[in-house]
Amino acid sequence: MGISYKCHGMLGNPGRFSIQGRAESTGPTRIIQSRSHVPNKEGIYLPTKAAGLLHPLQGTDSSWREHDMAEFSIRRYKSSDYDTVRLIFAQGMMEQLPATSFYLLKLPQIQVLLFIPFITLYLLSKSYTFSFGSLALLMATGWYGMKSIFSQYVNKCHRADLLDIEKSYMMANNSCFWVAESEGRVIGMVGIQPTQDSKDAMVLRRLSVASEQRVRGIGKALCMKAIDFARQRGYRRVNLDTSMIQRAAHRLYEGMGFEKTNVKIAPGITTRFTNFSVFYYTYWIE
Repeated sequence: MGISYKCHGMLGNPGRFSIQGRAESTGPTRIIQSRSHVPNKEGIYLPTKAAGLLHPLQGTDSSWREHDMAEFSIRRYKSSDYDTVRLIFAQGMMEQLPATSFYLLKLPQIQVLLFIPFITLYLLSKSYTFSFGSLALLMATGWYGMKSIFSQYVNKCHRADLLDIEKSYMMANNSCFWVAESEGRVIGMVGIQPTQDSKDAMVLRRLSVASEQRVRGIGKALCMKAIDFARQRGYRRVNLDTSMIQRAAHRLYEGMGFEKTNVKIAPGITTRFTNFSVFYYTYWIE
């Protein structure tokens, strides 16, 4: 088992850096990573904590390193992970609701649809209070409508491959599902399956990390686990798709070397009206 460490700066913020360590083996992948560091007034880089910075004198003491290091491991899915995996997926999808709503509100066609009833109600009632109240009620109705659409999508996925993960991934040929685990808790997941339209490609699916566990490199580690799985089985590429609003995912994939190969409007009348797109990425395995 070999261990490699990488030290890298964060783009756009040279005053911060993080250290990643990965131990690769044929068994569960063990990841060790420290929290982000920031410089103090003397220019000494110190680890940060939720409650604030550590004492400056600890910057030269090795005792903080063991305390500050957090680790996680990646292992194959077990049936006992079932409820947690489905919950992480559902929460990850519902987190996209605010970003989707803000995207829609910035569209001229949506603004026109909101302006027409507002001005109509004002002309009829001559009351700004009534008109704004009605507009707020309309927007709240739209919010709950969007929430219902997202919930329906989650339920659809729960009834598809996530209904029987063992059958969909663990028992199927050239398929697998992994979870990331930290301190005994499942905090992330990813799956991979062969594509139906190509013999040399696999599709990466259901990548999700619990919101409070992000910015630790877990998503990247899960992706690399899936890519290594495809490489070992002789596949030449790994495909995936993601919505246009998942910008953090775009940065992750592009930073790992995925190429954006296509952009398509998602199927449906509403998505065509709002130009809601799906991005398609490919990772070429060398």
